[in-house]
Amino acid sequence: MPRASSQDTIRRQWAILRRLTTTPVPVREIHEHLRGEGYEVTRRTVERDLQDLGGAFNIVASEGVPQGWAWNRKGRRSDLAGMDEAEAFTLVTAGKVLSRMLPHALLRKVSWLFESARECVPKERRKGAARWSTLIRYIPSGEVLLPPEIDDGVMTTVQAAVMRGHCVRASYCSPYHGHTNDFLLHPVALLLRASAPCLLATLGHDDVEPFPYAIHRFESADLDDTRARRPRGFDLDRYLATGGERFACGETFRLVAEVRGDLANLIRETPISEDQKLVEKDDHHRLEATVRDSWNLHFWILSQSANLTIRKPVRLRRHIHESLQSALSHYSS
Repeated sequence: MPRASSQDTIRRQWAILRRLTTTPVPVREIHEHLRGEGYEVTRRTVERDLQDLGGAFNIVASEGVPQGWAWNRKGRRSDLAGMDEAEAFTLVTAGKVLSRMLPHALLRKVSWLFESARECVPKERRKGAARWSTLIRYIPSGEVLLPPEIDDGVMTTVQAAVMRGHCVRASYCSPYHGHTNDFLLHPVALLLRASAPCLLATLGHDDVEPFPYAIHRFESADLDDTRARRPRGFDLDRYLATGGERFACGETFRLVAEVRGDLANLIRETPISEDQKLVEKDDHHRLEATVRDSWNLHFWILSQSANLTIRKPVRLRRHIHESLQSALSHYSS
């Protein structure tokens, strides 16, 4: 059984490995982290631990001053914990789904995890299971736009600013005017809107509602030491529920509609609300459900208009009718 001093060394080195990321962490920060965990050791001891760990694990020292240590981006991040085949299968599936939904700048941060999952099959069984990860495919329920290209450095800076509560100095290209403006942004939250993440931020005014800045439109971003100012009384969930960023307008209502064809089976299997009722009639199904008014709801109704007829509320029926008429006019010539 390991002696007490050996056990302390193992725990300390385990704490070091948990602190490392794929971005080099300075030795000074690792030393401070250990002190915060209760390990009263010298910086020289930390340096020796890192050298020892570098010979056993896939960690590397950075060049330059100050020196830092990180998990090697080109290899597996850690062999400390294994996973069974069910866990690996789930991770490989998640990787395929996320590859269609998240920008590569986000996915690259955890690519090592998906690679580890692909390699989890024991060596003696790999020959028969060599194709198993190629047998998984993600099929979205609708047309999914490909994620925009996002600079890795910009994404890292934005994430750090949100987590630390600091400002971001950014050059932002307006989608409306095509020219670039320089801003000192005060981050409020990070929004993952479909495949295009946004930084919800203000310009530092307490009485102004935050604006969603699409991260792929950032030409540059630098972390600033200024603490971000959050709008007084701001609540993210309330912002989204009352129309922020087109997610919802906050109003719930009882939807009544006629459903036809295979759409009825789809809605029965994947309801649009917890209190949904679907009653079979002579030539259709009557749908009743409590839903929240939103851009996404309107988009879904229009996309299913061949097999979905809105009956109530009247204002929604009128709006869908006008939208379909407008669409039809573009095909009349």
